[in-house]
Amino acid sequence: MSPRRAICTFALSALMLLSPAGLAAAQAQAGPAVTIAPAGTFSRAGTAGISGTYDCGPSTGFAFIEVTLTQDVGRFAITGSGTAEIPACAPGTTSGSWTALVAGNGKFRGGSAFASARLVVDTAGVAENGTTVRLRS
Repeated sequence: MSPRRAICTFALSALMLLSPAGLAAAQAQAGPAVTIAPAGTFSRAGTAGISGTYDCGPSTGFAFIEVTLTQDVGRFAITGSGTAEIPACAPGTTSGSWTALVAGNGKFRGGSAFASARLVVDTAGVAENGTTVRLRS
């Protein structure tokens, strides 16, 4: 295939994907996804609140989100985990927001921490994401 033909084929494919019908088809084929908000909270008790959004994609069934949080405090690392309850994934109710309360092996404080979230849908659909978040009171 000539370079010119390859570029034309690529451009045509991109335009088809960006069309409303192509975009809808691409979204229908997308799998589960989970995001994490860039800011979280911490309480005087030392627990942290982490939130984000989820999308089940075409997966249906029982669903939950597992969250882990790690924060370096001096020479130590505070780590903890929590679970966010979300509605079962079903046609028409496949996305929304979530919030998890994370208790650690010490007190979380203000500052940077690394959060990871894992969306599990009826053990068939899985999505993972991790990012640095800023904890504030």
